[in-house]
Amino acid sequence: MDLYVVLIFLLLEISLVFAGCEDEWPSCHKGRNTVCERNEECGALGNCETGPMNPETRKKLVDTHNILRNQMAGGDPKMSSIKAANMRVLSYDTGLQHTAACHINRCKFEHDKCRGTKKFKTAGQNLYMSTARSSGQKLAFSDPQKFAQNGVESWYSEIEIANPADIADTYKFVPGTGHWTQMIWAETTHIGSPLSNQKIKI
Repeated sequence: MDLYVVLIFLLLEISLVFAGCEDEWPSCHKGRNTVCERNEECGALGNCETGPMNPETRKKLVDTHNILRNQMAGGDPKMSSIKAANMRVLSYDTGLQHTAACHINRCKFEHDKCRGTKKFKTAGQNLYMSTARSSGQKLAFSDPQKFAQNGVESWYSEIEIANPADIADTYKFVPGTGHWTQMIWAETTHIGSPLSNQKIKI
């Protein structure tokens, strides 16, 4: 009898942990949230290193997004036929940063499946990577603000191959421009991002 009591107690504890996690980090139709998949332990794994996402870097990330979104809203010279009257000004959200950190700290350059938060049930995702041969050139660590700016500008540069017809009335996904359309999505209100570095022997 004592054994059954212990087993039931343990199962109850586990179910409460899962419920608590998914209350804060909701699952989606594709599966469990990335945070819950990692049991909320989201530090760097293996040869990953967590980068310095300090207030200055967060501000640079938000400011660069807002500058380019405003440029698009006013009619970017590269696509002057498209303007946006309802483009939101972005703010930073640490919850979105946390879900992204849980994923990117595995150093897998791929999209995860469920990355929403209690505040934002669904969230888009852009990835950016640069490589360097020496540790002295790890821009993500030595100059994280510049690294963040480079990433955002790289995504926005896809406007060069974008077709106005694909976003004029209804959105149409086109390979090669997904980062740009994610960036200029008018109803987006918040962003959050981590930085990580992976050491690879060549």
